[in-house]
Amino acid sequence: MSFNLGNALKSIAPTLATMLGGPLAGGAVAALEGVFGLTPGAGTSAIANVLQAGALTPEMIEKLREAELEQSTKMQQMKIDLVKLNLDHQDSIAADDVADRASARSMQIATKDWTPDILAWLVIGATILVAYEVLTGNIAKDPTLATLSGTVIGYLFNEAKAVLSYYFGSSVGSKEKDATLADIARQ
Repeated sequence: MSFNLGNALKSIAPTLATMLGGPLAGGAVAALEGVFGLTPGAGTSAIANVLQAGALTPEMIEKLREAELEQSTKMQQMKIDLVKLNLDHQDSIAADDVADRASARSMQIATKDWTPDILAWLVIGATILVAYEVLTGNIAKDPTLATLSGTVIGYLFNEAKAVLSYYFGSSVGSKEKDATLADIARQ
């Protein structure tokens, strides 16, 4: 189970936690780095390390509350609804992803280039081969190679997902359809 920085901060600094989930994440990270005495640019992993280590001092908690109040006040003064902003940001990213895939499909139709098909077959074939090797126990017998193998396997499966989304669509449309059906059912 991975550590979720936003969830860890939610009870003591809900505004900063919400900012971490959207386009204002950089501001939240900078504020948290200052609170925890980290060098600017240390990033979320350094912040998470402080929280996971249980290294919060009463002074840090006080600074965290002050940073929370400061960010919350700024958001209220600018009339920024963080939840709506984050949702709009996620919708924008999803729309960009759909548009990107649509333009790639349009290019494929217009140029009739065979390169994407060959690359797709290579990715799917390699994924099937690696999955077979993992299931039969032929990969990662050496503990030193286990991490590298895991990284390569994760990469291949992620790319296979992208290939399948390109040719068969993604689950974004399914989620939108489910939401629409739920709205209709409530009426």
